[in-house]
Amino acid sequence: MPFMIGLFVLLSLRAAVFGYMGAVVDLFVLASYFGVFSIGSFYYRLYTYGHNLDPTAPMNVEPFTPILLGTQQIANFTQSSYPQTSFYLLCGFMVLMLLAIWFSRKERPYSSQ
Repeated sequence: MPFMIGLFVLLSLRAAVFGYMGAVVDLFVLASYFGVFSIGSFYYRLYTYGHNLDPTAPMNVEPFTPILLGTQQIANFTQSSYPQTSFYLLCGFMVLMLLAIWFSRKERPYSSQ
């Protein structure tokens, strides 16, 4: 995660210094892929956690997948999952990039100057 945040910072600085709209669009696509991959990876880990149960455990629970968002009752436990600071920061970053794309949409594409 720190590597990706560092990469986003460097690519943001590159887009700001050179001022190319293509760099902002590239950064937005990369951040979108990262967000989708992160959610998919997290869901896979939750699925694996809930379906690889020890058959010799003292308490038998049917295989389950913990939810990504919200609260769920599993046996006699309550499981809660809500977004934290990094999710809101990533969403804010995405909104700022969309605003940069929107306000710079009339800009000419890469020039040979």
